[in-house]
Amino acid sequence: MQRIQVYLYPNRITVVTNLDTNSPTNVEYRIVYQRNVKIYKGIDNIIEIEVKNNDQKRVELGISQLKLVLMDQSRNLINTYTAQSLEDSTQVGLARLTIPANDLNNLDPQYLKFAVYQVNAIFQNQLTYTDSQYGAIGTIQLLDGINIKPFSTTKYDRFYRSTNWQGKTYESRIITYISEAIPLTDYRANPIPQVRLKISLQDFYGNVVVESTDIEVIGHEAFLDAKKVVDFTWDGYSGVWTTDPIDITNLTYLRVKYTKTAGSLDYVQLSL
Repeated sequence: MQRIQVYLYPNRITVVTNLDTNSPTNVEYRIVYQRNVKIYKGIDNIIEIEVKNNDQKRVELGISQLKLVLMDQSRNLINTYTAQSLEDSTQVGLARLTIPANDLNNLDPQYLKFAVYQVNAIFQNQLTYTDSQYGAIGTIQLLDGINIKPFSTTKYDRFYRSTNWQGKTYESRIITYISEAIPLTDYRANPIPQVRLKISLQDFYGNVVVESTDIEVIGHEAFLDAKKVVDFTWDGYSGVWTTDPIDITNLTYLRVKYTKTAGSLDYVQLSL
């Protein structure tokens, strides 16, 4: 018999309120010790908020309300949530809210930003802090969840240019074209241990490289330590070229980079 072990514990954010700058009590720099909060696509995520003072003691909420403002990595507003108080005769300073799955469906995995404020008894908004050094903006990691999607037929045809500025003339500079990140996490769960890439080339003279990463959250740093999985040079090729199978067991994203002297690379597409 095989056993699967899971853990059920609260996803909790701790915030600091009523900071007293005259207090002689040493305070903890909470940004170091704050547990990383992770939420997932495909499910409703329950978040607990714990309110403390600068002595690390919970603060009674009373009739006040806590609001959590959730933003994407560019600080565009996703939604504002009202937390329900969990206070009773045995505990104070705790509230709970739910981030619905629908609010996250159209977001890529990323580091979200959040802020928490308290609406007091006379309806004034009082900012709380994610650490005892007056940091007001916290981070929540959004990851792909339990939802399994059908295999994508998306054609990735957007490339950005990267230039090495070391050449003395424009002709001597190397221009590299880099595709957007191609997500793999949905297909690892199906399971599909391998994929191929279809790459459309038109009278192409140049070099094509496919890179992979195992970083869960995509961003500028995800491919800094990328692994090269395909490296091929073409001399006047036209057609749709399909790579050999790529093992994606431990991978999260692929991307395509190319340099050329002539022709075009029109799109990249995942294939089984």
